[in-house]
Amino acid sequence: MLTIIEQPIQLAPSNQIWHKEVSLKLMVFAWCLLRERLPTKDNLLRCGILHHDNQMCVGGCGMEETTYHLFLTCPIFGTIRYQLHICVTI
Repeated sequence: MLTIIEQPIQLAPSNQIWHKEVSLKLMVFAWCLLRERLPTKDNLLRCGILHHDNQMCVGGCGMEETTYHLFLTCPIFGTIRYQLHICVTI
């Protein structure tokens, strides 16, 4: 689902997230991810938890840290997601 969604991340039908064969942790994570509720720097900045000087990606790529960036476009963490996908499918 992550690889076919273009920015912005769109809400998935609940039957794609809440499935009895998927662990509860993974379902909650997917729900938070698709609804922009993960504690990324842009969300923490919006809530007033972080200062504006601290909004760059923790991976050191120089981009602002958003959910979309971390999971799809970040050269550091996006490749980790891709490698995990390969491990799961093998």
